[in-house]
Amino acid sequence: MATSPKTHALLIRLAPEDRVRLQRIAEANFLETSTWARQVLLRAADEAERPAAPPRRASRKRAR
Repeated sequence: MATSPKTHALLIRLAPEDRVRLQRIAEANFLETSTWARQVLLRAADEAERPAAPPRRASRKRAR
């Protein structure tokens, strides 16, 4: 799968403890923090673009 060159940057403000937390998770996945964050953001975008599933109807049990 070919990817487009990455020519833009997204700056996200984080508290120091949040930065450490994200870095630790990325490293556990053998990724740079920015790569891990990009993957997570793009998965969230894919999910947000999916059409919502129709609401499920409550199942009714028949009385005997």
